[in-house]
Amino acid sequence: MKGIQTLEELCRINYSIFDTQNWIDRAVEELKPYSEDGSRALAKLIKELLNCRSPEIPCVLMVAKQLESTPELIEAVRSITIASSLVIQPAYSRFAPEIIGGGKIGWTDGTASHIKNYASAVLEKLIKSKPAKQPDVTRGRKMGIFDLFKPNIVKMEKRKDVSGLIRALKNKDSYVRMRAVIALGKIGDKRAVEPLTQALNDINEFVREAAKEALDKIKQK
Repeated sequence: MKGIQTLEELCRINYSIFDTQNWIDRAVEELKPYSEDGSRALAKLIKELLNCRSPEIPCVLMVAKQLESTPELIEAVRSITIASSLVIQPAYSRFAPEIIGGGKIGWTDGTASHIKNYASAVLEKLIKSKPAKQPDVTRGRKMGIFDLFKPNIVKMEKRKDVSGLIRALKNKDSYVRMRAVIALGKIGDKRAVEPLTQALNDINEFVREAAKEALDKIKQK
């Protein structure tokens, strides 16, 4: 997809010798015609750059704040705001981390602070600009009357209602399922292991990715 390819190239080179803003403007213009699909593709790139702890993430965030707000993009940016500075080095990555050593990759404290602060600002903008009626990540399905009775994932997470969140994993709305998976990962209750394992086979790729991350969090507790 044009726009994503532009950003991938930008993140692989020493962009300090180029006019970065021109690259960013070009990526925005290339992605906007794709509408929500462009935002979803950008969300995947953000996740990959985060997993690599790339210091070039701010360039991609500059593009994100100018695109259509989607649940996937919001969640990808949100994950930056809570990311740790250091992670275990992945077996393979297309992008270079800022620092590497001892089997780990990461950001320096200064870079981490800058990236997280900027991501928080972009996240706030995306949340404010998202449609009043939350779109279904699966697309193509018309909103029905039963969609008005979606479970309140935020309240469930605060109450640590593990049973309710597990039931939410069977909701028709993939965004609800994704939020339930993330909440279960935060709570860390062992009862969620089997349902989250089943969620690894969810029809939606973002639910599957969230389930994998949630299981990793539970295993670490």
